[in-house]
Amino acid sequence: MINTTLINKDLIKEQYISTASSLTRNIKPQNIKISKAKGVIFYDDKGKEYLDFSSQTLNLNFGQNHPKITKAVIKQVKNFTYLSSRFENPLMIELAEKLLSISPSILRKVNLKLVNGSDANESTLKRIRKKSGKEFVITYHKTHLGESSETLSASGRKEIPTAGAGFL
Repeated sequence: MINTTLINKDLIKEQYISTASSLTRNIKPQNIKISKAKGVIFYDDKGKEYLDFSSQTLNLNFGQNHPKITKAVIKQVKNFTYLSSRFENPLMIELAEKLLSISPSILRKVNLKLVNGSDANESTLKRIRKKSGKEFVITYHKTHLGESSETLSASGRKEIPTAGAGFL
């Protein structure tokens, strides 16, 4: 016989937030229900505006719904929404060529398999350790190097940002 016990919506939310908090101890979930965003302004489900000072973990420096980015995303989604980096595609080659054209001449390789800034910085820390043969890397204290345990540790950040951090 199938158990058809109803699950309380608040209990699910409580368990989700508890799980999310335990997995990402550096971020406290916000109790703000965002319904839309434009530029650097967020709107909650009641229409209240929030100014985003964090660029959503520093990855949306052009703001939300930028017309050129929206147009490029729509164009790309019509071709494919995701393609593993195991496969070559013209945009990957174009990006690699652009990166090489603006990089110092000693940098002649491009790794397009990194997925975010935390991964890029973590990879850099590992490469520095390997190249130098030293265990420790000097960084600025409490700077933002990313959200992984490695980058948080390297920046000296151990505390959880307070609720509302990055919003006004």
